Amino acid sequence: MLEKSLLGTKMKKNKFDKFENKVKQLFKYLETEFFYSFEGGCKKNFHYPMDAIVTVCYIGELGVLINWHIGENWISVDLCELEDGKIPKKISFYGNEGYAKAITLDSYIEYKTNGKVISPLPEISEDMSVNEMSIRAEKRKEILESDFDSILELYSNRLKEYAKDILNGNTDDFQQIIDYHTTKWNYKRFSNVK
Repeated sequence: MLEKSLLGTKMKKNKFDKFENKVKQLFKYLETEFFYSFEGGCKKNFHYPMDAIVTVCYIGELGVLINWHIGENWISVDLCELEDGKIPKKISFYGNEGYAKAITLDSYIEYKTNGKVISPLPEISEDMSVNEMSIRAEKRKEILESDFDSILELYSNRLKEYAKDILNGNTDDFQQIIDYHTTKWNYKRFSNVK
């Protein structure tokens, strides 16, 4: 069965299955070493291509979401608090009231390494020129088209190397990471951070 891809070409439905299977392979240690349960994958926001995401979830001491942001040519790993043992419907990387706390692996590692280890994909922020955003978006696309599996493997290795304490349930740093993330992205207007 074919689905229209977000870039205007045809993409086999099994491309999403391949992503889920690759995540299961690379992040297997979440199940075997940290005793997380694999919760499967889901597609979200396909009605608006720039926001389309495929997410694979694990649940243990907290929620781990491995995301493929298709429209943005981006891969991310997010960690969030659970509500009643489930991944909540509403999470916030900015400390919003009424939302479960969440952090990105990229922000966590960048904070912990004082900026020595950064995202493997070019980051885009709204304070960049449109030209700079376009250049970085094209670079992301090139990287993912040539090294998708390698980037996913890098995230798997980084999660295991840098976030063992968090995977074991230690969320003491969550608020500091949320504050760092909010300041980095200048998103105070979305948060309760002063």
